[in-house]
Amino acid sequence: MKASTAARIPVTEVVVIGALHHFHARVSTYGFAELSRTIEATRPHVLALELTAEDLACRRTMEMKREYPEVVYPLLDKHGYAAVALEPGGIYAAELADIQRKAEAAFLADYPERAARIRTHALQVIEDLLGSCNGPLEFNSPETDQRIADKHAFQYALYPPAYREVWEAWNSHFLQQILSAAAAHPFERIAVIVGLEHCYWLRPRLAQQPRIRLRKVSEFVFE
Repeated sequence: MKASTAARIPVTEVVVIGALHHFHARVSTYGFAELSRTIEATRPHVLALELTAEDLACRRTMEMKREYPEVVYPLLDKHGYAAVALEPGGIYAAELADIQRKAEAAFLADYPERAARIRTHALQVIEDLLGSCNGPLEFNSPETDQRIADKHAFQYALYPPAYREVWEAWNSHFLQQILSAAAAHPFERIAVIVGLEHCYWLRPRLAQQPRIRLRKVSEFVFE
C-alpha cells in the first residue's frame, strides 16, 4: 500500500480507563478526584460509558457506579464531550440477564461449595488489588489486567459454560459499541470508562483492530 493511501485511512485513538465504581471512595490514590483528573488528562473527544442508552439519556444515578454522578456527568457538562453508551439494553440485555440468573441459581443449588469458593476468591482478588495498587497507573497496568484475567480463568474452571458465554457476550457488545463510535469519530480520541473487570478483555481486542490506535493511560498520566 502506498504511503499516501495509508495516510487517508481513518484511525481513531482509544484509551481504556478502569473504574473502581463505589470503591473509589476507599482508595485515596485513585479516588473520584483522581479518576476525574485521569479522564481529563487523556484529552478525549468522546466518552464511551458503561451505561445503557436510557441510563445515559436520563443520567441515571446508581448506587454501585458512583463515578457517574461524582465524575462523569460533571465532566460531560464541563467539557461538552460526546458520549456513547456501551451496555446493551432492552430485550437483549434481559435475555442475557435471564441466562445468567438461571445458570447461577442452578449452580448454587447443585454446587454450593464451588459457589462459595468462587465468592471467596473473587472478594480476595478485589481486596488484594484495592490494598496493593497505588494510583491510576497501577490500576491500569498490564499486571492488574493479568490478575483480573486470572480471576476469570479461575471462575471459568468452576462455573458452568453459561457464565463465560454471558460474560463474552456482554464484553463483545461493549467492543462493538466502541468500534461503532470509532467509525463515527475518525481521527479523534475516545476514552472508554468501564469497570476494572472489563479492561483485560477489551484492551487486547482493541489493539487488534486495524483502525484503532490503542493508547495507554501511562501515556497521559505521570505520577
